Amino acid sequence: MYKQLNFSLPPMESVRLMSAGSRTEGRELRKYLARVNTSAGLDLPPWFFGYGENGEVDPTLKPAIAMSRIDDGVFQIAGIGPLASVLLADKAEGLLNHLKGVVRGEVRMQLSSGEHVLASHGRRHYLVPQLVLGRTTRYNNWWRRITEVEEAGGWSEASLAYLGWFMAQGIKSQFEDLIAQGDTVHGDLAEWLVDLMQSQSDKVAVLNALEARLGLQVEGVRAHSGVRSTGPQGKRVMLKGILFSMNAEMTGPWIVGRNRIEGFGQIRPWVVSKQARIAELMEMA
Repeated sequence: MYKQLNFSLPPMESVRLMSAGSRTEGRELRKYLARVNTSAGLDLPPWFFGYGENGEVDPTLKPAIAMSRIDDGVFQIAGIGPLASVLLADKAEGLLNHLKGVVRGEVRMQLSSGEHVLASHGRRHYLVPQLVLGRTTRYNNWWRRITEVEEAGGWSEASLAYLGWFMAQGIKSQFEDLIAQGDTVHGDLAEWLVDLMQSQSDKVAVLNALEARLGLQVEGVRAHSGVRSTGPQGKRVMLKGILFSMNAEMTGPWIVGRNRIEGFGQIRPWVVSKQARIAELMEMA
């Protein structure tokens, strides 16, 4: 199950309160809520903000909360799984009252809910606007692959295939998290995956079977210029505009990669005309 809290405020107010003048996904929203959590009496737990046991942001944490900015002045907080859904529903009114007290102008808020679905379907296209792969040290797998991309000026079939495997791994990881919480993912593929996980102890074999069943294929990556140097700790690999297709329908928030708390790695349906899809792929090439 999931809940999504959408709220909007005047765009200039989002800039004033959250420094949300850039397209950075949910980072400024997360920082703002963490800053006012105590003073506003929101009483949100550390994991709501992606904080680990040491009180610092943990990019490897598998949060049940994802925050994102979906338009100017329009934000979304998604609660994934039963625990996060209950918390989000419980805190929505308090958050609305806080924003009404500090925002100069109208604040609108809507809370919706639904169930996660993973079901067989004809070929469907999906888009991940921004994906953080994590910090990579010199000469490890992602470092080598990104270096090859930069030198060749594009993605090889082998690197795209590996990225597809990584995406399947993220889908499997969220699926496992939901099942571990006692949640139910609906659809024939979900039932098949539960049975496979119960009968097969080899996690790599499960992942490979899932990737094959989905027929997941990455068709293009718009940009790899998001690779940022982080000194001796290596690079943080960020990709933009990952277009992929698979023989499955997914509903509900599905998120892959790192820094998911800030809205990175969100999988979104991509429905456009054939002409637009060709143009998009040519631009990615």
